[in-house]
Amino acid sequence: MTAHKNRKRLVRARAQRTGESYTAALQHLRSAQTEPVGVFGYPRVPHEGRSILRRYQALLDEQLPGRIGGLYLVGAVALGEFDHRDDQLDFIAASDAPLTEADRTTCNAIHQMVQSEFATPALDGLYVTWEQLRAAPPRDPQTIMAWNDGRLAPADVAGYPVSKVNPVTWTTLAQHGITLRGLDARELPIHQDRAELTAWNLRNLDTYWHSTARMARQIPLQAAAAFDARKFVWAILGPPRLHYTISTGRITTKDAAGEYALANFPSQWHGLIRAAIAIHRGDISTFGAATDDPFQFAIADFIDFVVSDARRVIDH
Repeated sequence: MTAHKNRKRLVRARAQRTGESYTAALQHLRSAQTEPVGVFGYPRVPHEGRSILRRYQALLDEQLPGRIGGLYLVGAVALGEFDHRDDQLDFIAASDAPLTEADRTTCNAIHQMVQSEFATPALDGLYVTWEQLRAAPPRDPQTIMAWNDGRLAPADVAGYPVSKVNPVTWTTLAQHGITLRGLDARELPIHQDRAELTAWNLRNLDTYWHSTARMARQIPLQAAAAFDARKFVWAILGPPRLHYTISTGRITTKDAAGEYALANFPSQWHGLIRAAIAIHRGDISTFGAATDDPFQFAIADFIDFVVSDARRVIDH
């Protein structure tokens, strides 16, 4: 009985922390509890990522000894929703001082070596200082280096559709970060500001997602069949994640964002949302029955609704 009560308490605590449904939190807890204790890294690291992270850390210690004092995982892997087909191993490497030119040359070589040995999952992340984690994410992050898409470059030109030097990344590290080395992420003095987080998410909805809706409407009908089911999931479950963060100040998963959308959005959108959740969970593989309208227009209308409703949440 005591063990049962403890499990329920842990599940409720995780659900409250992550925004997941009780079922999703229970599944994650069961998965973590069956993980072998002696394996590399934290039990939350997926099997597909352990070898690459082991090799990456070994090369850091060999070629940049003592330089990187903290290494953390954020993104999908930290949220417990890693999909090896689509997701990268998002990391944050922390040091006392910014990487020098010599450090960057060495670091680039390390990544090239790892990339040549492991095709997937790819590493993708930021090199920051401890002081930068304590401060608000810089608007012009020239001093932060990013490894993305096979190159090491200043984070503001690293090729991300939306720069990962932002309050969401900082908050994800604080709320969900996986510690591979250094002080536990939960103990780091990471800068967090609810107003900054809200403003960034609203700006992202107003720019990136509004533009995505506009482009969706421009997809020719004859080209619609090429729209991948996973892109459909991204388009339907992505914006509600930002809406959730604006409403709660917390970061959540696609799955939990879908449940949140079903609980808070009008029923006219539930067909799209349920289809996206089912595809995301692997229950179905197509989205053709989600709506009677041309799906690209339905997607665009849904995104526009989320954007306008997020403004309503802020106004109230």
